[in-house]
Amino acid sequence: MENLISDAWFAMGGGGGDQPASGKDALIQMLCMFGPLFAIMYVLILRPQSQQRKKLEAMVKALKPGDKVIAAGILGTVVTVKDKSVTLRSADSKLEVSKGAVESIVNEDADKD
Repeated sequence: MENLISDAWFAMGGGGGDQPASGKDALIQMLCMFGPLFAIMYVLILRPQSQQRKKLEAMVKALKPGDKVIAAGILGTVVTVKDKSVTLRSADSKLEVSKGAVESIVNEDADKD
C-alpha cells in the first residue's frame, strides 16, 4: 500500500526531483486529492439531506385541518394552521406547536394494517 501511495506521489511530480514543487503545482495536487473527496461527500451526505429538507418543507406547507401528524413525538389531529404554528388535538387536549416540530403526516391506511 505504501508503494502505491509513493508511486502516485512521484507520478504527480511530488518529491524526488531536484526542484521543489511550485505553489501552483502544490495547489493542483491538493485539488486532485481533495476534489473527489468533496464530490463524494456532496453526493452521499449533502444532496440527500437537502432533498429530504425540501420534502419536509413541502409537507408542512400542505398541512390542512383534519390531517393526522406526529409533532415532537405527539400524535395528534390538526385543528388550525397558522403562519408559524399548528394547533393539534390529542386525546382531550389542544396543543399549539411550531410548524418546525411537525415530523410527518400519519397515513390512515398504514394504521389499519
